[in-house]
Amino acid sequence: MARSLWVLIAAAGKPELLGRTLLSLAKAKKPASYRGTLVVENGPRCGIEPVVRSFAADQRFAHLYVREANKSHALNRGLQLLEFGLVFMTD
Repeated sequence: MARSLWVLIAAAGKPELLGRTLLSLAKAKKPASYRGTLVVENGPRCGIEPVVRSFAADQRFAHLYVREANKSHALNRGLQLLEFGLVFMTD
């Protein structure tokens, strides 16, 4: 098993849906290798950052904003910030 497990989410629009996704993740039992979840908001800002920041710090949810509206670009920017390990990318 990987020493580090990350969840990487590219998000554009639909902050309510992201909130439900993060709530589900917050309730899930995570393995000891879980390091955190990075949400990369891309394109026009649409309220995603406040949703991510509304969760307790112990959930280890983080937000990154990139201006370019491009999912692949957002995921690649996120990957540049995460340490080596297993990265689970959602769709």
